[in-house]
Amino acid sequence: MSVYQESGIELDLSATPQHEKHDTINTVLGGVDFQIIEPTGQLWLEMKSWSPNVIPTHRRGGQRRSYLSKMRSGKFGRELREKFLGTCTFLTLTGAPPAAPILYVLLLESTPADSALRSHMMTRMRSMLPRSGSRARAWMHTIEVVVVDITEWNARFPSYPARLLP
Repeated sequence: MSVYQESGIELDLSATPQHEKHDTINTVLGGVDFQIIEPTGQLWLEMKSWSPNVIPTHRRGGQRRSYLSKMRSGKFGRELREKFLGTCTFLTLTGAPPAAPILYVLLLESTPADSALRSHMMTRMRSMLPRSGSRARAWMHTIEVVVVDITEWNARFPSYPARLLP
């Protein structure tokens, strides 16, 4: 199966023969939703959605405030960092440690008005993950982080189209 539904988003990975729905394999440590192997490195994808279509009308205000609060807080960043580190740990313990550059993509479906929050989240995530050449601990491979919405995802990764489910 190469078309997946995760967090109210449909993702088509038919164009890549090398991918795992990682969170179904790694059920103990927690991890990213998908691991995609590309010729130039690995793409680790975590998908989160605030979709007003699936939230009852009477709860949308509270859910929206909760989403914005979570985006602004350090809690959300720490949760996403834990998913990254859980994936690293799981792969290392199972004998397949990351051996290539990693692009950690956070696909956060939100409204266009939330672009500033996505930018803030990207800056925060970059500061929370290990970097090659960092003083605290040198990391063997480059780790990049991007935070995108579905429109940005489809523009950057047209081979792996995504759409918000109705």
